[in-house]
Amino acid sequence: MSEREAVILGALLHDIGKFWERAKKENENLNPEFYQAGKIDHYHAFWSAQFIRDNEHLFSDPETIIDLVLYHSNPFKKKVKEKIEVKFIALADWLSSMERRLEDEYIERTGEDLPERWETPLVSIFNEIDIGKGKVPRILAYDLEALHCKKEVIFPHKEYPLENLSKDSYTQLRDRLKNELKELKGQDDITTLYYLLEKYLWAVPSATPHEKEKRLPDISLFDHLKTTSAVALCLSECYQLYDEKLLQTLR
Repeated sequence: MSEREAVILGALLHDIGKFWERAKKENENLNPEFYQAGKIDHYHAFWSAQFIRDNEHLFSDPETIIDLVLYHSNPFKKKVKEKIEVKFIALADWLSSMERRLEDEYIERTGEDLPERWETPLVSIFNEIDIGKGKVPRILAYDLEALHCKKEVIFPHKEYPLENLSKDSYTQLRDRLKNELKELKGQDDITTLYYLLEKYLWAVPSATPHEKEKRLPDISLFDHLKTTSAVALCLSECYQLYDEKLLQTLR
């Protein structure tokens, strides 16, 4: 695995743990090895590492990818402080996540309590369109389905936040992805992984209002992973763009 491939894969999978954690069954637990990493700012990073371990047949160097995803929010930890790749991913992650907006306006418009993390559907960005008549009073969101060219899949029809997702819908979607991943034969196949992530994560919210910042769930996890990977690759190939002082400030 080249350094370039490691950056792309580490960034593309850094937050896959959000999906893995929301979809886990009650009897599913983390591999104890990951607790040796000590305190990590975001618990989903452990589940991102678990995803790599569960699918290590897909990578020629799974240990490197595990370090990149496990420490993507803690790039100055002793174990990885000399690994510039994890710093590229950390900075790219923070830059990519700056598109997130607060939930306050939607609470004001709907007057509803916020759903739990795994209950939260992806809100359509078309709710923001205003042609001079004001924004739509009903906030529409997508169901949690694999991407398919069917009207009931690609058009939002859930009323947010009144209609929520079920835990089973996450688990079933995760299990379908797991089955496809088992069938892959090659290693470090960025293209195939990219399109599988698009297929299964296009309607999974990246951030949810259940988190402490109460983020508006209108950006998919796939879009966040894609943009983070693109920015991280730019940083690695144009090293002069990397600003460690900015990274220190964003910690």
